[in-house]
Amino acid sequence: RKNEMEKQFLKYNIDGERIQAVDGSRLLTDEKYKRIISIMTDIDEKYLNEKWLIDRSNFKTLSRLMNFIAPRFALYLSTILALKTCIEQDENSLVLFEDDAIILQELQIPYIQDADLIYLGGTFSGKCFDSPIIKVKNQDLKVYGTYGYYIPDCKKILKVLMSPFQSGPSKDKHPDWRSGDVKLRVQAIDLFYVNHFQKYGNCYVLNPSQITHPENNISTINKKMKDYIKLGLRFLF
Repeated sequence: RKNEMEKQFLKYNIDGERIQAVDGSRLLTDEKYKRIISIMTDIDEKYLNEKWLIDRSNFKTLSRLMNFIAPRFALYLSTILALKTCIEQDENSLVLFEDDAIILQELQIPYIQDADLIYLGGTFSGKCFDSPIIKVKNQDLKVYGTYGYYIPDCKKILKVLMSPFQSGPSKDKHPDWRSGDVKLRVQAIDLFYVNHFQKYGNCYVLNPSQITHPENNISTINKKMKDYIKLGLRFLF
């Protein structure tokens, strides 16, 4: 995957930097590794354990199986690492690719003043639209998959992503959710975006898709093949 991404970056003249992803299973079994991730993410170790994750008031999932929760939590933490790395390098915007993204063309990302996220592609459910820039509205269109998107303001997104790691009860529907002062629940990163930034914020998707995902859904997180047609999902807008 690393080699394939580097080939694509070279082809499209993208100056990319690889971020070492968090290993979810190792996080829960290796105390030394846990301390390293705690330091790198600025998240207290007390949140990086099975007892905290399995509590549904902390992690929003229908599963209590750690082999389901751990990789999704690791991707959430990996996203935090990418944002923090960007900020530490005095940058405040980035294009984030997962390692199985397929780049379809030279990237062309328009300036959108109020955008929280601009999806370059995704897994789509809902209506189709003709516009080249489409605002995502939960009732009409949802975008899943985080394998290629643009974040204009990393600090703003990071503050919200860090909000679950604080004391107090979670308030997922609180009007001040984007302040970072309201404790939200962790969930799979694509669903976190759907339930907060797509529902209450300002997300856009570019049409046609500039990136896509392997259709056979080979993934280190989803072990089971999904019937995308039956679920009403599609990879290309």
